[in-house]
Amino acid sequence: MNMITYERFFKNLGNKTRFQIINLLREEPKSVTQISKELGIEQSAVSHHLRKLRRCRLINSKKQGKKRIYSVSETVEPALKAAEAHKSSCCAENCPYKGKGEC
Repeated sequence: MNMITYERFFKNLGNKTRFQIINLLREEPKSVTQISKELGIEQSAVSHHLRKLRRCRLINSKKQGKKRIYSVSETVEPALKAAEAHKSSCCAENCPYKGKGEC
């Protein structure tokens, strides 16, 4: 993976709205309408974020009737679990940086 690919990957995950979308899709696949309602964001904004996530292959989409259903790419899940494990160990209660905006 080259530097630009890493940058895009982390930039997408670093965007608060896109990260919220990914976490919703980790629960179960959803349509734009469902994501919009659950996050309280306009459908056009959700569609914009989904397009960016799809370009980096962080999510998949499947046509179901007239709508598209989005899900998290299976290759992304291990990276998210690794990040959660790191956060649990790094940002534990005994972390010297906790609450200082550095962790």
